[in-house]
Amino acid sequence: MLGCSYALQRLCVVNVRPFNHSGPGHSEDFLLPTLVQQFAGVTYGRCEPVIRLGNLYSVRDLSDVRDIVRAYRLALRRGLLGEAYNVSSGRGVSVQELFELVRRESAV
Repeated sequence: MLGCSYALQRLCVVNVRPFNHSGPGHSEDFLLPTLVQQFAGVTYGRCEPVIRLGNLYSVRDLSDVRDIVRAYRLALRRGLLGEAYNVSSGRGVSVQELFELVRRESAV
């Protein structure tokens, strides 16, 4: 709302609504980094072979943070003042799918 208000005052504002994203340097407080960290701990014997997760059926639209940054830059260059742009992959992935992906990659 604030962005739209500024755009009405002719300030260069483009609203971007990013969905979930992850990538290098992402805090372990988030789903994908914590999954990778837990599997790494199991792989290297630093913790017991138990992965702790919440709802496995929760579905999220997950993108690479580098793609999100590219979308921000594109919105700044080509976006219309005051317009809002959703930035997402357009594909939902469940927590269980992410778990299986990381499990396969870690070979645990």
